[in-house]
Amino acid sequence: MVIASCASVDFQRSISETLKALSYPLFILLVLCSLESIESAKDRVAEVYTVLLFLIVGQAIACSVTILSLAIGSDAKFGLPGPVTGSGQLALVLPIITGIILGARSQKIFSKQRVLSVILLLSIFLLVSVRQSVFNYYLPVQVSLLILIGYLLKEINLFSRLKNFWCASSAHTCLIALSLLPVLMTAFIFNLKRGPWLGVLLATTILGITLGRKKLLFGAICTGLSMLFLPLVRTRVLNIVADFTIAGGRERMWELGFEIASRFPLGVGPKNSVYMRVLDPYLPSTHRHLHNNFLNVIVEMGYLGGVIFVWWMVTLVLIGFKWTKLATSTGEPALKRVALLAVALSTAILSWQCAGLVEYNFGDAEIRMLAYLVMALLLCLNRYLEQSANSFQVAGER
Repeated sequence: MVIASCASVDFQRSISETLKALSYPLFILLVLCSLESIESAKDRVAEVYTVLLFLIVGQAIACSVTILSLAIGSDAKFGLPGPVTGSGQLALVLPIITGIILGARSQKIFSKQRVLSVILLLSIFLLVSVRQSVFNYYLPVQVSLLILIGYLLKEINLFSRLKNFWCASSAHTCLIALSLLPVLMTAFIFNLKRGPWLGVLLATTILGITLGRKKLLFGAICTGLSMLFLPLVRTRVLNIVADFTIAGGRERMWELGFEIASRFPLGVGPKNSVYMRVLDPYLPSTHRHLHNNFLNVIVEMGYLGGVIFVWWMVTLVLIGFKWTKLATSTGEPALKRVALLAVALSTAILSWQCAGLVEYNFGDAEIRMLAYLVMALLLCLNRYLEQSANSFQVAGER
């Protein structure tokens, strides 16, 4: 970033952005230091689950507001992230929830919960969809659905579990995550953001293939196909080509990005991708970046920055996926559960970057901070797993 700033088209803006951006990764170190200060390895892992549970509950609150706003036809955001940022955050959170649920000690505890969660998902879907239908008397239906949703939440004991969720056991963590999944999924789908859709579907599919979970793979495929039955989703999918080739759209911005990258091998400098407006002043005023993580990084920080960025993301993905064998083994359940969560955290990073193929979510601070949190938790679990693996190896040699 410093090299790109020195060669930039606007040094003052670039160096200011560099100093600010380089302070953000300190958050990773702060989280790691906080977790490493816990002496007991078991308590450290429990703290990771607690942090993730706080994250899931926080996302559920934001998604609940989104759902209610859609149900009553309001555009009020109440200071919460909009659809772009919200979907970008959910692209990170949903693969993590999948990992938490798969790591349950016994899948039998989900027998009743799974059925109720599916009914809850359908009820929330109808709550949002009924207002958009031609049905005139949607208000009584919505009131009935709200009563049903409240009853279902009570039946799955969500409210009682949330009373002390910060000290919930691993089993309760899984149950809370499964209970809140319908809320997150509904908001995620009705935000109508195709990049995050792509990221989560690809990540979930890869997770299912990697772990050999046929049910997960089948579920991901069915979810993707089921979404096409929703008119709004189907319209968004069918309009991909039209939206891509529209005047001033991604096709034109990516063309300008490749042209700038060829002219400035050291980059135009951080936060200077807006330079594309010099080459094409007819671009919409709201388009100030290239809607692609990798291209935007190359344009701003040159080929060197692009190589480092790709290395960084690939390394993070591989850190978790190297524990796939342990996650699918028949060894110690607690260690297996942690390995599975590490794989899920790496899958979340993969989902984030897959979504970043069609949007610049690395430039969204609210998404990036969440990604840095995921990175810190991944590094913490990786260290725990390495120490545990070494301990078992030493014990085996003895």
